[in-house]
Amino acid sequence: MGTFQQFLDSEDKPLSPRVRSKLVRAVNALLTKAGVTAVDAKALLGDVPVRVGPTVKKAAS
Repeated sequence: MGTFQQFLDSEDKPLSPRVRSKLVRAVNALLTKAGVTAVDAKALLGDVPVRVGPTVKKAAS
């Protein structure tokens, strides 16, 4: 399964701030490479809330 398909499957699910920033950076890198204006997180992710709680790394310890 590709990254884009995973992104579509995670629609409207809360994402951690780290994942949100990585997605926005990746999409903006592709857009600027194609000569299109970069987008902000609100335009890309909409009103999806930020996931709160311990990180996976901390929860596993």
